[in-house]
Amino acid sequence: MRKSYLECVRLMWEKHKATPLRASDIALYLFLVNEAYGNGWTMPLNIANGMMCPMLFKKSTLESARKRLVEVRLIECVIPKGNRSTPAYTIININVEGGDESKVASASLSDREKKSMDKSANILVAAANTLWETFEDNAFNAYEVALYFYMLHIADNAQWAMPVRFRDAAIVPNIMQSKALEEARQELVKRGLVTFETGDVARTAPKYTVTCLAKKVKDMAVNNPATPANEQPQKAEGVKEPDEQSKGNSNMPKHDVFDEEY
Repeated sequence: MRKSYLECVRLMWEKHKATPLRASDIALYLFLVNEAYGNGWTMPLNIANGMMCPMLFKKSTLESARKRLVEVRLIECVIPKGNRSTPAYTIININVEGGDESKVASASLSDREKKSMDKSANILVAAANTLWETFEDNAFNAYEVALYFYMLHIADNAQWAMPVRFRDAAIVPNIMQSKALEEARQELVKRGLVTFETGDVARTAPKYTVTCLAKKVKDMAVNNPATPANEQPQKAEGVKEPDEQSKGNSNMPKHDVFDEEY
């Protein structure tokens, strides 16, 4: 079931490349994925608005995020009539492990690819659990969830090398605005989930380390001869050369998210 979690998260970021998702969209989708994982991927998921509001976002923001996720074909949602009705969510375009489609997809992978995917799924779920296990007692808002999982996305692309580097322009303003990014970063550091070091504006991007993964990734590098500890990780998404970085993400459509209050 962990591979299905990985597939869902990777699919979301692929959708994000084509149609940039806001922090609220990302947080809602990841909340639903986590609930589905905990429920053995049984669909639909009957989740009351009160499970997410006002912790992640306010109700109007939830409704907007839900609409966008339906539009980009990440979820389906049925909302029964009545004030006390509970929305029914279905996560689509995933292959639940053990199903026929999952077996076909798995058969097309080499043993090395299967091993790599299993390892990535285990790392991702472990990191995700660190965040979600504290959600009910110490809720995170949508910005914090989106930023945390963006770090995991960059780490996944870099074969889970730690730390990861990316500039603010990688997620500003498409996912969130600068002020929201700064506040989310401060909160994640305050809670001990990540560490952060500012980079050289002209040469290097800021450096993030997901705390719970630091030891796990170090052990993985030592125990995996196919990925030497001194091997240079691939260039992470959002880390551009200085002359490119100054241009920002002008080729991507921009969202004005100041109207969304979390």
